[in-house]
Amino acid sequence: MKKVTVALDKVREIRYSINAIVELEDMFNVPASQLFAEDRVGLSLIRSLTYVGLKHGGMKFNGRSVADQINEAGELIQEHWIAKGRTLKELMDFISQAFTAAGVFQASDEKEEDESNPQQDADEVES
Repeated sequence: MKKVTVALDKVREIRYSINAIVELEDMFNVPASQLFAEDRVGLSLIRSLTYVGLKHGGMKFNGRSVADQINEAGELIQEHWIAKGRTLKELMDFISQAFTAAGVFQASDEKEEDESNPQQDADEVES
Protein backbone atom coordinates (compact mmCIF):
# COMPACT_ATOMS: atom_id res chain seq x y z
CA MET A 1 0.00 0.00 0.00
CA LYS A 2 1.38 3.39 -1.02
CA LYS A 3 1.90 5.74 1.92
CA VAL A 4 -0.04 9.03 1.70
CA THR A 5 1.01 11.83 4.01
CA VAL A 6 -0.45 15.25 4.74
CA ALA A 7 1.14 18.23 6.53
CA LEU A 8 -1.02 19.35 9.43
CA ASP A 9 0.63 20.15 12.78
CA LYS A 10 3.34 17.84 11.42
CA VAL A 11 3.54 15.39 8.54
CA ARG A 12 1.05 12.62 9.24
CA GLU A 13 0.00 9.49 7.39
CA ILE A 14 -3.58 9.10 6.18
CA ARG A 15 -4.55 5.47 5.72
CA TYR A 16 -7.80 3.71 4.90
CA SER A 17 -7.74 -0.01 5.61
CA ILE A 18 -10.80 -2.21 5.26
CA ASN A 19 -11.50 -1.58 8.95
CA ALA A 20 -11.24 2.18 8.45
CA ILE A 21 -13.70 2.06 5.58
CA VAL A 22 -16.13 -0.07 7.61
CA GLU A 23 -15.82 2.44 10.45
CA LEU A 24 -16.83 5.22 8.03
CA GLU A 25 -19.76 3.15 6.71
CA ASP A 26 -20.94 2.68 10.30
CA MET A 27 -20.56 6.40 11.09
CA PHE A 28 -22.64 7.52 8.12
CA ASN A 29 -24.87 4.45 7.72
CA VAL A 30 -24.15 4.21 3.99
CA PRO A 31 -21.97 1.93 1.86
CA ALA A 32 -18.50 3.31 1.16
CA SER A 33 -19.40 3.69 -2.51
CA GLN A 34 -21.89 6.40 -1.50
CA LEU A 35 -19.64 8.34 0.90
CA PHE A 36 -18.40 10.68 -1.81
CA ALA A 37 -21.80 11.40 -3.38
CA GLU A 38 -22.13 15.13 -4.10
CA ASP A 39 -25.03 15.57 -1.69
CA ARG A 40 -23.00 14.01 1.17
CA VAL A 41 -19.70 15.88 0.97
CA GLY A 42 -19.68 18.50 3.68
CA LEU A 43 -17.66 19.52 6.70
CA SER A 44 -18.92 16.63 8.82
CA LEU A 45 -17.78 14.08 6.23
CA ILE A 46 -14.42 15.79 5.64
CA ARG A 47 -13.73 15.97 9.37
CA SER A 48 -14.71 12.31 9.86
CA LEU A 49 -12.68 11.15 6.85
CA THR A 50 -9.69 13.03 8.23
CA TYR A 51 -10.16 11.57 11.70
CA VAL A 52 -10.48 7.97 10.54
CA GLY A 53 -7.61 8.30 8.05
CA LEU A 54 -5.29 9.80 10.66
CA LYS A 55 -6.31 7.25 13.31
CA HIS A 56 -5.64 4.31 11.00
CA GLY A 57 -2.44 6.04 9.89
CA GLY A 58 -1.17 5.80 13.46
CA MET A 59 -2.09 9.14 15.07
CA LYS A 60 -2.89 8.97 18.77
CA PHE A 61 -5.65 11.36 19.79
CA ASN A 62 -5.92 12.85 23.28
CA GLY A 63 -9.70 12.80 23.63
CA ARG A 64 -11.32 10.04 25.63
CA SER A 65 -14.45 9.72 23.52
CA VAL A 66 -14.72 9.27 19.78
CA ALA A 67 -16.59 12.60 19.63
CA ASP A 68 -13.67 14.35 21.35
CA GLN A 69 -11.22 12.69 18.97
CA ILE A 70 -13.28 13.74 15.92
CA ASN A 71 -13.33 17.28 17.30
CA GLU A 72 -9.52 17.13 17.58
CA ALA A 73 -9.36 16.25 13.90
CA GLY A 74 -11.57 19.27 13.18
CA GLU A 75 -9.24 21.51 15.17
CA LEU A 76 -6.24 20.18 13.23
CA ILE A 77 -8.02 20.99 9.96
CA GLN A 78 -8.95 24.48 11.18
CA GLU A 79 -5.61 25.42 12.75
CA HIS A 80 -3.15 23.67 10.45
CA TRP A 81 -4.93 23.53 7.11
CA ILE A 82 -7.51 26.27 6.66
CA ALA A 83 -5.53 28.84 8.69
CA LYS A 84 -2.64 28.29 6.27
CA GLY A 85 -4.85 29.22 3.31
CA ARG A 86 -5.39 25.71 2.01
CA THR A 87 -8.76 24.64 0.68
CA LEU A 88 -10.93 21.74 1.74
CA LYS A 89 -10.82 20.52 -1.85
CA GLU A 90 -7.03 20.18 -1.51
CA LEU A 91 -7.53 18.15 1.68
CA MET A 92 -10.08 15.96 -0.11
CA ASP A 93 -7.47 15.35 -2.83
CA PHE A 94 -5.14 13.84 -0.19
CA ILE A 95 -8.00 11.79 1.23
CA SER A 96 -8.89 10.56 -2.25
CA GLN A 97 -5.25 9.57 -2.87
CA ALA A 98 -5.27 7.60 0.39
CA PHE A 99 -8.49 5.79 -0.60
CA THR A 100 -6.92 4.92 -3.95
CA ALA A 101 -3.73 3.75 -2.24
CA ALA A 102 -5.80 1.40 -0.07
CA GLY A 103 -6.65 -0.57 -3.20
CA VAL A 104 -10.14 -1.33 -1.96
CA PHE A 105 -11.79 0.66 -4.73
CA GLN A 106 -10.16 0.04 -8.09
CA ALA A 107 -11.08 1.36 -11.48
CA SER A 108 -12.83 -1.35 -13.49
CA ASP A 109 -9.95 -1.66 -15.99
CA GLU A 110 -7.45 -2.10 -13.11
CA LYS A 111 -9.67 -4.79 -11.62
CA GLU A 112 -9.82 -6.64 -14.94
CA GLU A 113 -6.01 -6.63 -15.10
CA ASP A 114 -5.79 -7.95 -11.54
CA GLU A 115 -8.28 -10.72 -12.30
CA SER A 116 -6.43 -11.81 -15.42
CA ASN A 117 -4.74 -14.69 -13.59
CA PRO A 118 -6.64 -15.67 -10.44
CA GLN A 119 -4.63 -18.89 -10.10
CA GLN A 120 -1.41 -16.90 -9.86
CA ASP A 121 -2.95 -14.95 -6.96
CA ALA A 122 -3.91 -18.21 -5.25
CA ASP A 123 -0.38 -19.55 -5.77
CA GLU A 124 1.09 -16.42 -4.20
CA VAL A 125 -1.11 -16.83 -1.12
CA GLU A 126 -0.03 -20.46 -0.70
CA SER A 127 3.69 -19.58 -0.95
